[in-house]
Amino acid sequence: MTSPARRGGRPFDDWLQRQLHEMYDSITLEPLPDDLARLIDEASAPDASRNRATDPASQ
Repeated sequence: MTSPARRGGRPFDDWLQRQLHEMYDSITLEPLPDDLARLIDEASAPDASRNRATDPASQ
């Protein structure tokens, strides 16, 4: 036997997903701000000095 919460959960999930997509899909089409893109690039770039500073074995 299926519990009432489980039986009623899927329609709510579907409704919520539709509402969130309706509200936020247009935001995903906006360009990433330059300062945020720069931060991401800096954080993902291999940087030996940053790695040494956070590596306790290098001290």
